[in-house]
Amino acid sequence: MTQHSLTTGLEQYINTMLPETHSHQRKAFRDFVAALLVVRTCCQATLARSFANFEAASRRLTRWLHNPRLDPQDQARTHARAGRGGPTATDRPRPCGA
Repeated sequence: MTQHSLTTGLEQYINTMLPETHSHQRKAFRDFVAALLVVRTCCQATLARSFANFEAASRRLTRWLHNPRLDPQDQARTHARAGRGGPTATDRPRPCGA
């Protein structure tokens, strides 16, 4: 698998799992996960060093990790349901008036 096919497959998965997330947030998530796969550590500084611009990557990862709009528990449930073949975020019933 090439780096391009890894990123493309990852992007398709993220777009499917997080359809209501803004595109810049999905891109940050994709880059974060791709770095995790390559670096194999959860240390933010080490992950940021895997990008071309360490300072920019560090700020970007910080903003993404501390974004109050992204609910980690909701994302984990969505990914778990998809892994079991259950409904994803796009399949959830919408609240009345939404």
